[in-house]
Amino acid sequence: MKYRLGLDVGTSSVGLVALKLDEEGRAVKPVWHSVRIFDEPLLPAKQGGVGGLKKADRRLARQQRRLHQRRARRLKRIAHLARRMDLDPDTIPADEGQDIHDLRARAATSRIDLPDLLRVLLKMGKRRGYSGGFKVKKDGDKGQVETGINDLKAEMQQHGCETLGAYLRYRIKNGRHLRLKEAGLFADRQMVEDEFNRIWKTQEKYHPILKKDYKGKPLRNYFSEAIVWQRPLKSPAAMVGNCSLEPMLPPWPSR
Repeated sequence: MKYRLGLDVGTSSVGLVALKLDEEGRAVKPVWHSVRIFDEPLLPAKQGGVGGLKKADRRLARQQRRLHQRRARRLKRIAHLARRMDLDPDTIPADEGQDIHDLRARAATSRIDLPDLLRVLLKMGKRRGYSGGFKVKKDGDKGQVETGINDLKAEMQQHGCETLGAYLRYRIKNGRHLRLKEAGLFADRQMVEDEFNRIWKTQEKYHPILKKDYKGKPLRNYFSEAIVWQRPLKSPAAMVGNCSLEPMLPPWPSR
């Protein structure tokens, strides 16, 4: 007998059914089925009751590892590109971080040395702002991140800071911490990209090497991609097929 096996595997249940097929391979009737329901793996709560999912902690740890790995790859790429500016990153002394925000603010308006410019670009590549989209909410609430971005822009405008680096320098000079998230402020990727373009445009006036091309593409584009580029999200559309019971209906999400 020819049959087709259908599976439904979930986090707390497994269902399967065997369908008898005719000579043309079409389903005729179910000949066997079974369902098993079990408890989802949960952590014990501190005060009794039901705790969180075990996989939640593993997923969070995996996300943090990916963030660290991708950040490290960006910094390595920027350091590698420094050789195109006739700089050897191995010979540049490490920055202690005391003056980096002042350098970053000055780089947008006046000349700084190329080694200092590399330090500024590494700092921008390490913290490059939020680049996700925002869901439209029915109640009109913009959410924590979007509200924080708007509040940061208002703060910068209020204190006359044209770039994110200038605003960070302002916070340091006024005895305020730089943990913007704790203050309810968020920087978006466009802020960092605009600041990079302004810094590069200013510094290439004093350093002609920044205007050169490499393999037919401006050196500026390489650094810009290393700092602000983000891989697109993977679409699940290619993994969704047509239903065998309703073959004429298009798969999700096209319908």
